[in-house]
Amino acid sequence: MLSRKSANTNIGIWGQSLGGAIGLQALSIEPRLKFGIIESTFSDLSQIVYDYGNRIIPIKLNALHKFLLWRAGLIAHFPPKSIVPSESAKSIHQPILLAHGTLDRRIKIEYGEEIFRNINSSEKQFIPISGASHVNLWEIGGVNYTDQVNNFLDSLE
Repeated sequence: MLSRKSANTNIGIWGQSLGGAIGLQALSIEPRLKFGIIESTFSDLSQIVYDYGNRIIPIKLNALHKFLLWRAGLIAHFPPKSIVPSESAKSIHQPILLAHGTLDRRIKIEYGEEIFRNINSSEKQFIPISGASHVNLWEIGGVNYTDQVNNFLDSLE
């Protein structure tokens, strides 16, 4: 369907964590995507690799982080410094809902807040899920979060 020049349906993207970062990049370059729901994502690949590395091995290994990013880019044929979802957000004009757990130890909520500030859409929402970690937004957010997502989706019609 997206191979056609115009799509008449509400096609959106929903991504969590790395999928959320990919979703932000897709929204920034594909205007046929009509909306996005992004959960618990990072603002900069280089920073999140550094954060994860320090969480696993709590000593500063900047050279190792840089090497790992360089190697990943070489293997997967992409420039790691180009993966900056907070920059991609500046080109997003579609309605978007971002959610992030306040107790996420994998990806700081500040990264979600940074992305939200950068989004260029006038129709944007940020939902901090109090007490949620990286993978349990739905469990902790419960009916309240479900209702917010449903209200967002209903607003698109």
